[in-house]
Formats: sequence, C-alpha cells, structure tokens
Amino acid sequence: MSKVKKGRGYVYSIQYHIVWCVKYRR
Repeated sequence: MSKVKKGRGYVYSIQYHIVWCVKYRR
C-alpha cells in the first residue's frame, strides 16, 4: 500500500480496506 495515492486510487484503496476489515473482522 504505497503506490495508491492518486485521487480515485486512494478512494478505491480505502473502500477495499474497509471491505477487507469487514470480511476479516467476523
């Protein structure tokens, strides 16, 4: 997670991170 810092890429990373947290948080 170091090449994702260009506008929509950042937003996508945030969404993906949220989904990952929710999936691995049960």
